This record gives sequence, C-alpha cells and structure tokens, in this order.
Amino acid sequence: MAFQNCFLVPTIDKPTQVRNSSATLIDNIFVNNPEQVNYCGILINDVSDHFGHFCITHEICKRKTNSEKHKIQDYSQFSAKLLYALI
Repeated sequence: MAFQNCFLVPTIDKPTQVRNSSATLIDNIFVNNPEQVNYCGILINDVSDHFGHFCITHEICKRKTNSEKHKIQDYSQFSAKLLYALI
C-alpha cells in the first residue's frame, strides 16, 4: 500500500524464486511511470532457483549508440619501467 501511495507500481508479477514445493515473488522492480516501460521480464535459468529480472524503458530504447562518446584507455605509451620507478 505504501508503494502505491508514492505512485510506484510493480513491473514483475511472476515468481522469481522457484523451488520443488513453492514459487515466490521475492524480487521487484517498481516504476512511477509505467507508460515509459517497453519490456519487463524474468530470466529463467537452470543454474539457480532464483531468477534474474529486467525492465527496459523508452529512454533506453531511444538512445543512439552512434552519438554516444566512448572513452578508451590508450596503453600504447605504457612503460612498466617508469611505473616501477614511481613506486
């Protein structure tokens, strides 16, 4: 009830922990603007009884990777001798 009072709604509505005798929704993702949500889901796997979950919003889908700047570390001038001289 307190989450709804803050205008937060859950995006996950299926169990995220499944065992032989039980299935429980123990993980949540709450959003305050559900119209901005494109996809939400659970990542089911056989490795664990605890599943991962995700939520993709319109903002993430709108990003253009070509316009984003990426920082790259340049190690072409790296000198181990200079590094050890500083230590």
